[in-house]
Amino acid sequence: MDVPRLSSLKGYLLVGAPHVDHAPFQQTVIFLFAHDSSGAMGICINHVFDQTALDSFFSEADEKIHQQLNPLTLFDGGPIENDRGFIIHTPEYKHQQSVEVGNAFLVTNTAHFMPQESEEPKHFLFALGYTAWQKDALEEEIQHNLWMLIPATHHLLFDTTPAQKWPLALHKMGITAPHLIQKAGHA
Repeated sequence: MDVPRLSSLKGYLLVGAPHVDHAPFQQTVIFLFAHDSSGAMGICINHVFDQTALDSFFSEADEKIHQQLNPLTLFDGGPIENDRGFIIHTPEYKHQQSVEVGNAFLVTNTAHFMPQESEEPKHFLFALGYTAWQKDALEEEIQHNLWMLIPATHHLLFDTTPAQKWPLALHKMGITAPHLIQKAGHA
């Protein structure tokens, strides 16, 4: 699959190719919320922590946030700073530190996520940690067929169970895992 010729992949989902069989990126779907000439950042939206990790995080976090977000699924956003919380949400709430991802999504650090009742987002997911790539590293991984790309949708982010996100993303691309090959040729 060719890399889209875009100036930014912000707002896309990286879908791990079926032949990627090493942790932490096996059968992974990552929401890219930053991508420019200096690198990229994303949050895994289909791997989850158990309840113990959620309780541990909230034992150190603000009680108001705990009340707003509990009970919920805690996503393992990635291997970098996995003690740092991020919320991907719809635009009903926006903090000056929120990162806008198109018109439909924002990413806000939990330290800045304090919506009033009237501005609570209708949909959100909570993750600890993130993934990141240095300049040109993500593009290189895409060229080596480690990732496939699909635009992020509300349905894949918020309405699909974590276990179904990867197979559904493949399905939306018209792909079933057995149809993929591990290596691609270049003309």
